[in-house]
Amino acid sequence: MALAILFAQSMVPVAHTHPRFVVWDDYIRDKLAHDWDAHETDGIALERAYCVRWQMDIFAGEWAYRITQIEAPDTVRFATPSSVSFTCRPGVNVATVHVHPFSTCLSGTDCVRGGPYGGQCFPSDQDREFIKWRGDPFGVVQCARDGLVPYWPAGE
Repeated sequence: MALAILFAQSMVPVAHTHPRFVVWDDYIRDKLAHDWDAHETDGIALERAYCVRWQMDIFAGEWAYRITQIEAPDTVRFATPSSVSFTCRPGVNVATVHVHPFSTCLSGTDCVRGGPYGGQCFPSDQDREFIKWRGDPFGVVQCARDGLVPYWPAGE
């Protein structure tokens, strides 16, 4: 009886810590790969965003955020090659995935395919501030067809 209680207590995440993993089903990875292929084949692509639903789960013996659904944003205010402004449908356990396309914009619409920021595979400071403002426990940036990188809010 005491072992069962200790085991159950050890399964509760400690406050203000994040799971070390974000996992998703194959169909979510496949959708993101398909959309990457459709948008990144030629020319200058725009940043894109997705709203995802998640739940806590155990993965490899550790707590993980498990993405269970992916959908288009409720609204997209604007999208450029270097930013996207969007909102998600309200709900519980909603987070975001956004795409850093393989292009660099040095100013306004002066954009080139590739360049020093093309496919930037880490979140910007603004990305981290945005998910902190939204109250999301994590975000994911897609930087290549199969390049999906989770990140945490600013200051955490």
